[in-house]
Amino acid sequence: MEQKQKKTIGAALLAWLRDLIPVAQDPPREWVRKLAFLMAFIVFIGAGWYLLDDMWVQPQQTEAGIDTLRDWYYTSDGGDTVLPDKEQTEVQFPVGMLPQYQPLYRSNPEIRGWIRFTAGEGEEDLFEGAIDNPIVQTVDNDYYLDHDFWGRRDKAGTLYFDYRNDLSDGAVNRNLILYGHNLKSGLMFSKFNLLVSGKVERAQKLTTLTLNTLYDERVYKVFAVMVLDADEEETTFSSLRTQFSGEPDFLRYVQQIRDRSLYHFGDVDVAEGDEILTMLTCSNKRDTTLVEGRTVIVARRVREGEDPAVDPLKTTLNEQVLMPKQWYVNKKLPLPEAYTKSTTPPPVQTVISAVATTTTTEATTSSSAETSTTESTTVSTETSTTTETTTTTTTTGVTTMTTTTTTTATTTTTTTTTTTTTTTTTTTATTTASVVPPTETTTAPTETVASVVVP
Repeated sequence: MEQKQKKTIGAALLAWLRDLIPVAQDPPREWVRKLAFLMAFIVFIGAGWYLLDDMWVQPQQTEAGIDTLRDWYYTSDGGDTVLPDKEQTEVQFPVGMLPQYQPLYRSNPEIRGWIRFTAGEGEEDLFEGAIDNPIVQTVDNDYYLDHDFWGRRDKAGTLYFDYRNDLSDGAVNRNLILYGHNLKSGLMFSKFNLLVSGKVERAQKLTTLTLNTLYDERVYKVFAVMVLDADEEETTFSSLRTQFSGEPDFLRYVQQIRDRSLYHFGDVDVAEGDEILTMLTCSNKRDTTLVEGRTVIVARRVREGEDPAVDPLKTTLNEQVLMPKQWYVNKKLPLPEAYTKSTTPPPVQTVISAVATTTTTEATTSSSAETSTTESTTVSTETSTTTETTTTTTTTGVTTMTTTTTTTATTTTTTTTTTTTTTTTTTTATTTASVVPPTETTTAPTETVASVVVP
């Protein structure tokens, strides 16, 4: 009985395969049908495997690797912590490096820090414990986009500092920049995009985070969540500045950040001398309408002796948030005044120079001839007028001066002749010149001086 059932199943399977696989006896149309079906089936299996690998297999491997690193960082005694295919070599640790980094540094000398960022406690954590990771840094901002901590190819990449930041012992970074991917698996900085919804109760979970370098332990207070457009990075606002001309320039930059923040973090101030941390990831187009959108969280380092506590109830929705220009275009909304009014270039880009301008009006000469048979008197009058104008032009924040000097000389000559030809000539010349340094001031009784200060 069992053998009969096995034969029945085998025959059914054979019949099914004959319906799928072309055989020599099939007519041409049947060959085409079966080949088309087989191709579609292969594509389906391939797509299914790709999705499975992308959304489950690779994330599981990435998460397992990060779990290993967490174990090293929090509990390891710095023993044999390299991968089996890595050679154990003697490593010279940087002077002053914190001991918990030894196992990580032994495996990858480009380790530069560790971040732990939660948005709520325990199961209430909006980020679900996803942001508890090592941070690396190399000579560019490209390598760790698709390489893991050990240098293996991984589309999840690794969290990394901007290559322009200085992570040496005692270095000061006014804007420390940190990059991480947005992934369907929810790893790295993917959870940042939960804050784009405008739900203030989510933003109120953002209080502080810890970011430790190789040499010190730090706490930061969040004060902004922005949506930016990478295509506008060089034209409207850049979140990637690392240098500032002075404290006014730095505070102006902080205000630009606050203007673009989706929320007001009323319990966190930023003052002169502070250091900030900027964390970026890609945003979802369905949430922001932007093809090259970026979700950015900015925090301020807790000052020495400052209470790190933050009152979440002082975090409110920013009703006047300034979004990227393309966001208004995509939404078919009028551009705000910030994008339509003309602005003066910032002082750091000002070039002060003395401008010399010379204008010359050609002298005009008119002559008339008169013949007389009687005695006559001819009066010849020559008038010369010279106007000298000194102009100093500077840019923002510099005084502009205009000096005008006018001199007129008149000479009259009388000649008496008999039966002769007399010629009368009038010559006028006007010249304007300027060659005065920007900071020089000249005072004279005959001068008129006007000054303008551009804010």
